[in-house]
Amino acid sequence: MRSRQEVRDHWSSLRSEIETQWERAQELRESSLAIRRNYRPVQNMLPRLLEISQHELDRALSEAADILAEAFECEGVDFFLHDPATACLVAIGSSDTPIAQRQRELGLDRMQVKEPSRVVEVFRSGLSRLDGTVDEDLYEHSGIAAQLGVRSSMICRIESFGSYPGVVRAICTRTNAFNVRDLRVLESVSRWAGLFVQATSPTDGRESLDANDSPVLTPVFSNPLTRRQQELALLVAQGLSNAEIADALVLTSGTVANHVAGILKRLNVRNRAQVAIWVTKHLSSAR
Repeated sequence: MRSRQEVRDHWSSLRSEIETQWERAQELRESSLAIRRNYRPVQNMLPRLLEISQHELDRALSEAADILAEAFECEGVDFFLHDPATACLVAIGSSDTPIAQRQRELGLDRMQVKEPSRVVEVFRSGLSRLDGTVDEDLYEHSGIAAQLGVRSSMICRIESFGSYPGVVRAICTRTNAFNVRDLRVLESVSRWAGLFVQATSPTDGRESLDANDSPVLTPVFSNPLTRRQQELALLVAQGLSNAEIADALVLTSGTVANHVAGILKRLNVRNRAQVAIWVTKHLSSAR
């Protein structure tokens, strides 16, 4: 017959084993969720965009926004185009979702290019943005998180033969809802949008900004980084490791390490945290 101490030891061991199995089950669940996020149904998205037959720009972009919202499993997608008459970025095409309706009611479907917001920042800088904690971003328009409840966003600039008609943005009320692969897909969509806008509205009076004559797109600081280094610096500032950056940009870890070393040297800083500070100061607020 077992002593009381032996029984206690047995139950203690059994409890530890149960706790270990529970932790493993939780890790497996998180891993499964991560895989699900990384493999959203985006494979058929671009062919569906190419099949859009609408000739009216707003309807075509709204149809595209619905396709994107479904593929990214998010609450809203908007195509903001620049309106020089009002100096605004206007959501010409938006997904047919409650958050888009709420956005129109609050007037958040129009962004003044002279007022700070992430949509305007990406429009000016051309650097795509991925944010999983919008509610902690002091530079973002206050209504995006506080009134719409947005927690995650992706924004890419639309480009068409050297001009910049606007930006495309995806938003979600979940924290860290998007990943770097999603951002790369959205960048591909932004290029499609540039071609589509060029083809469907050549004379509708909506002029896009040109890099050669727009003071908005001319930074007031001397940027020591190349375009590629700016892209890597942005990912470094978002906390990605070299391995994650290599995976996102289809590079080797060694190549990424060399790029990061070059960034540190050009910025005359010592570590990645200082790179993030530089990005926040210059690339996030360039006017």
